[in-house]
Amino acid sequence: MTYPQNITAALVNSGARIIRHSNVSIDAFQSARQVLETMTAQISQATLNTYLDYYNDSQVSYRDHTDGNFTPTWYGRDSDLHFIAGCAPELLPQPPSDAALTATHALFFVAPADLAAEERYQKLSGLMSARDYFVAFASDEAARPRIVSTPVTWRWRLMELTAPTETLTVFNGHTGADWFRAPVAGGQARAVADNIIALIVWPRRAQQDVIANIPEPQRWLLLSVSAATLLALRRRR
Repeated sequence: MTYPQNITAALVNSGARIIRHSNVSIDAFQSARQVLETMTAQISQATLNTYLDYYNDSQVSYRDHTDGNFTPTWYGRDSDLHFIAGCAPELLPQPPSDAALTATHALFFVAPADLAAEERYQKLSGLMSARDYFVAFASDEAARPRIVSTPVTWRWRLMELTAPTETLTVFNGHTGADWFRAPVAGGQARAVADNIIALIVWPRRAQQDVIANIPEPQRWLLLSVSAATLLALRRRR
Protein backbone atom coordinates (compact mmCIF):
# COMPACT_ATOMS: atom_id res chain seq x y z
CA MET A 1 0.00 0.00 0.00
CA THR A 2 1.41 3.36 -1.02
CA TYR A 3 1.69 6.41 1.21
CA PRO A 4 -1.43 8.19 -0.20
CA GLN A 5 -3.39 4.98 0.23
CA ASN A 6 -2.28 4.75 3.89
CA ILE A 7 -3.47 8.30 4.52
CA THR A 8 -6.83 7.57 2.86
CA ALA A 9 -7.32 4.38 4.92
CA ALA A 10 -6.45 6.22 8.14
CA LEU A 11 -8.94 8.98 7.34
CA VAL A 12 -11.68 6.48 6.57
CA ASN A 13 -11.06 4.56 9.80
CA SER A 14 -11.00 7.77 11.83
CA GLY A 15 -14.25 8.95 10.26
CA ALA A 16 -15.92 5.60 10.94
CA ARG A 17 -14.90 5.76 14.61
CA ILE A 18 -16.26 9.28 14.95
CA ILE A 19 -19.58 8.25 13.39
CA ARG A 20 -19.90 5.20 15.65
CA HIS A 21 -19.08 7.24 18.75
CA SER A 22 -21.60 9.93 17.75
CA ASN A 23 -24.35 7.36 17.16
CA VAL A 24 -23.72 5.71 20.53
CA SER A 25 -23.76 9.07 22.32
CA ILE A 26 -26.98 10.13 20.58
CA ASP A 27 -28.68 6.84 21.47
CA ALA A 28 -27.52 7.11 25.08
CA PHE A 29 -28.82 10.63 25.59
CA GLN A 30 -32.09 9.87 23.78
CA SER A 31 -32.66 6.94 26.12
CA ALA A 32 -31.87 9.09 29.15
CA ARG A 33 -34.31 11.79 28.01
CA GLN A 34 -37.05 9.24 27.45
CA VAL A 35 -36.58 7.83 30.95
CA LEU A 36 -36.58 11.32 32.46
CA GLU A 37 -39.85 12.16 30.68
CA THR A 38 -41.39 8.94 31.99
CA MET A 39 -40.24 9.72 35.54
CA THR A 40 -41.62 13.25 35.31
CA ALA A 41 -45.02 11.92 34.24
CA GLN A 42 -45.08 9.36 37.05
CA ILE A 43 -43.93 11.79 39.75
CA SER A 44 -46.57 14.30 38.69
CA GLN A 45 -49.17 11.73 39.82
CA ALA A 46 -47.72 11.45 43.34
CA THR A 47 -50.53 11.71 45.88
CA LEU A 48 -50.52 12.80 49.52
CA ASN A 49 -54.20 13.67 50.10
CA THR A 50 -53.31 15.94 52.98
CA TYR A 51 -55.54 17.10 55.81
CA LEU A 52 -55.05 19.59 58.65
CA ASP A 53 -53.95 18.54 62.13
CA TYR A 54 -52.59 20.12 65.31
CA TYR A 55 -48.84 20.20 66.04
CA ASN A 56 -47.00 20.96 69.26
CA ASP A 57 -43.66 22.72 69.85
CA SER A 58 -41.79 19.47 69.12
CA GLN A 59 -43.42 19.31 65.68
CA VAL A 60 -45.38 16.19 66.64
CA SER A 61 -48.92 15.98 65.32
CA TYR A 62 -51.90 15.21 67.48
CA ARG A 63 -52.29 11.87 65.76
CA ASP A 64 -48.68 10.82 66.45
CA HIS A 65 -48.35 12.06 70.02
CA THR A 66 -48.01 9.52 72.84
CA ASP A 67 -47.97 11.96 75.75
CA GLY A 68 -51.34 12.65 77.34
CA ASN A 69 -50.41 16.30 77.83
CA PHE A 70 -50.61 17.50 74.24
CA THR A 71 -50.52 21.29 73.81
CA PRO A 72 -51.15 22.42 70.23
CA THR A 73 -49.17 25.41 69.05
CA TRP A 74 -49.82 25.50 65.32
CA TYR A 75 -52.06 24.06 62.64
CA GLY A 76 -50.42 22.20 59.76
CA ARG A 77 -50.89 19.63 57.08
CA ASP A 78 -50.63 15.89 57.68
CA SER A 79 -51.13 12.79 55.55
CA ASP A 80 -51.46 9.03 55.74
CA LEU A 81 -49.45 8.71 52.52
CA HIS A 82 -45.75 9.28 52.03
CA PHE A 83 -43.43 11.15 49.67
CA ILE A 84 -39.86 10.29 50.64
CA ALA A 85 -36.66 11.57 49.06
CA GLY A 86 -33.17 11.11 50.43
CA CYS A 87 -29.89 9.24 50.39
CA ALA A 88 -30.41 5.85 48.74
CA PRO A 89 -27.97 3.82 50.91
CA GLU A 90 -29.69 5.13 54.05
CA LEU A 91 -33.24 4.58 52.81
CA LEU A 92 -32.39 1.18 51.33
CA PRO A 93 -29.92 -0.51 53.71
CA GLN A 94 -30.71 -3.81 51.97
CA PRO A 95 -30.32 -3.46 48.17
CA PRO A 96 -32.39 -5.55 45.75
CA SER A 97 -31.44 -9.20 45.39
CA ASP A 98 -29.84 -8.60 41.99
CA ALA A 99 -27.91 -5.47 43.04
CA ALA A 100 -24.67 -4.99 44.92
CA LEU A 101 -25.15 -1.44 46.17
CA THR A 102 -27.09 1.79 45.68
CA ALA A 103 -25.86 5.35 45.27
CA THR A 104 -26.89 9.03 45.23
CA HIS A 105 -30.60 9.69 45.89
CA ALA A 106 -33.79 7.65 45.95
CA LEU A 107 -37.43 8.64 45.59
CA PHE A 108 -40.45 6.81 47.04
CA PHE A 109 -44.06 7.89 46.71
CA VAL A 110 -47.61 6.65 46.30
CA ALA A 111 -49.56 7.20 43.09
CA PRO A 112 -52.72 5.90 41.38
CA ALA A 113 -51.12 3.38 39.01
CA ASP A 114 -54.26 1.21 38.60
CA LEU A 115 -52.11 -1.87 39.04
CA ALA A 116 -53.61 -4.96 40.69
CA ALA A 117 -52.41 -8.54 40.83
CA GLU A 118 -55.85 -10.07 41.35
CA GLU A 119 -58.26 -10.05 38.42
CA ARG A 120 -61.24 -8.96 40.53
CA TYR A 121 -59.51 -5.63 41.28
CA GLN A 122 -58.08 -4.90 37.83
CA LYS A 123 -61.20 -3.11 36.56
CA LEU A 124 -61.18 -0.63 39.44
CA SER A 125 -59.80 2.85 38.79
CA GLY A 126 -57.65 4.98 41.07
CA LEU A 127 -55.88 2.05 42.74
CA MET A 128 -52.89 3.29 44.75
CA SER A 129 -49.46 1.69 44.36
CA ALA A 130 -45.96 2.23 45.67
CA ARG A 131 -43.66 3.88 43.12
CA ASP A 132 -39.89 4.02 43.61
CA TYR A 133 -36.88 5.27 41.65
CA PHE A 134 -33.24 4.78 42.63
CA VAL A 135 -29.84 4.01 41.10
CA ALA A 136 -28.14 0.69 41.81
CA PHE A 137 -25.17 -1.30 40.58
CA ALA A 138 -27.13 -4.31 39.39
CA SER A 139 -26.97 -7.28 37.04
CA ASP A 140 -29.29 -8.11 34.16
CA GLU A 141 -29.78 -11.72 35.23
CA ALA A 142 -33.43 -11.31 36.19
CA ALA A 143 -34.38 -9.59 32.92
CA ARG A 144 -32.64 -11.90 30.46
CA PRO A 145 -34.24 -15.04 28.94
CA ARG A 146 -33.14 -18.38 30.32
CA ILE A 147 -31.86 -19.51 26.92
CA VAL A 148 -29.23 -16.74 26.93
CA SER A 149 -25.92 -18.23 28.07
CA THR A 150 -23.68 -15.16 27.77
CA PRO A 151 -22.10 -13.84 30.99
CA VAL A 152 -24.19 -11.62 33.24
CA THR A 153 -23.41 -7.93 32.88
CA TRP A 154 -23.16 -5.55 35.85
CA ARG A 155 -23.82 -1.87 35.33
CA TRP A 156 -25.16 1.17 37.10
CA ARG A 157 -28.86 1.16 36.29
CA LEU A 158 -31.92 3.25 37.07
CA MET A 159 -34.34 1.03 38.97
CA GLU A 160 -38.11 1.41 39.13
CA LEU A 161 -40.62 -0.20 41.47
CA THR A 162 -44.34 -0.39 40.78
CA ALA A 163 -45.89 -2.68 43.37
CA PRO A 164 -49.47 -3.99 43.02
CA THR A 165 -52.09 -2.31 45.17
CA GLU A 166 -52.58 -5.53 47.19
CA THR A 167 -49.04 -5.20 48.56
CA LEU A 168 -49.32 -1.51 49.54
CA THR A 169 -48.73 -1.38 53.30
CA VAL A 170 -48.28 2.36 53.73
CA PHE A 171 -51.49 2.54 55.78
CA ASN A 172 -50.13 0.07 58.35
CA GLY A 173 -48.13 2.82 60.03
CA HIS A 174 -48.15 6.60 59.98
CA THR A 175 -44.37 6.69 59.56
CA GLY A 176 -41.73 4.15 58.59
CA ALA A 177 -40.12 2.61 55.55
CA ASP A 178 -41.30 -1.00 55.44
CA TRP A 179 -43.89 -0.17 52.77
CA PHE A 180 -41.14 0.36 50.17
CA ARG A 181 -38.19 -1.55 51.63
CA ALA A 182 -39.97 -4.91 51.63
CA PRO A 183 -40.91 -4.98 47.91
CA VAL A 184 -37.48 -3.64 46.88
CA ALA A 185 -35.66 -6.29 48.93
CA GLY A 186 -38.06 -8.89 47.51
CA GLY A 187 -36.84 -8.24 43.98
CA GLN A 188 -39.88 -6.35 42.62
CA ALA A 189 -37.78 -3.45 41.29
CA ARG A 190 -36.71 -3.61 37.66
CA ALA A 191 -34.12 -1.76 35.60
CA VAL A 192 -35.53 0.83 33.20
CA ALA A 193 -32.25 2.32 31.92
CA ASP A 194 -28.60 1.27 31.84
CA ASN A 195 -25.51 3.37 32.59
CA ILE A 196 -27.38 5.84 34.81
CA ILE A 197 -24.78 6.83 37.39
CA ALA A 198 -26.69 9.37 39.49
CA LEU A 199 -30.18 10.45 40.47
CA ILE A 200 -30.44 13.81 42.23
CA VAL A 201 -33.79 14.73 43.81
CA TRP A 202 -34.46 18.22 45.20
CA PRO A 203 -37.83 18.54 46.98
CA ARG A 204 -39.08 22.07 47.58
CA ARG A 205 -41.49 23.28 50.22
CA ALA A 206 -44.92 24.51 49.21
CA GLN A 207 -45.03 28.28 48.73
CA GLN A 208 -47.88 28.70 51.22
CA ASP A 209 -45.78 27.05 53.94
CA VAL A 210 -42.83 29.33 53.20
CA ILE A 211 -45.00 32.45 53.33
CA ALA A 212 -46.65 31.37 56.58
CA ASN A 213 -43.25 30.39 58.07
CA ILE A 214 -44.64 27.02 59.13
CA PRO A 215 -41.96 24.71 60.59
CA GLU A 216 -41.16 21.67 58.46
CA PRO A 217 -41.93 18.35 60.19
CA GLN A 218 -38.72 16.60 61.21
CA ARG A 219 -39.50 13.18 59.80
CA TRP A 220 -39.37 11.26 56.59
CA LEU A 221 -42.91 12.17 55.65
CA LEU A 222 -42.35 15.20 53.45
CA LEU A 223 -45.73 16.89 53.36
CA SER A 224 -44.60 20.21 51.94
CA VAL A 225 -43.27 18.99 48.62
CA SER A 226 -44.54 21.01 45.69
CA ALA A 227 -42.03 19.97 43.03
CA ALA A 228 -39.01 17.78 42.48
CA THR A 229 -36.11 18.62 40.21
CA LEU A 230 -34.45 15.49 38.93
CA LEU A 231 -31.17 15.13 37.15
CA ALA A 232 -30.21 11.84 35.57
CA LEU A 233 -26.58 11.67 34.52
CA ARG A 234 -25.72 9.05 31.94
CA ARG A 235 -22.17 7.75 31.68
CA ARG A 236 -20.68 7.74 28.22
CA ARG A 237 -20.03 4.27 26.92
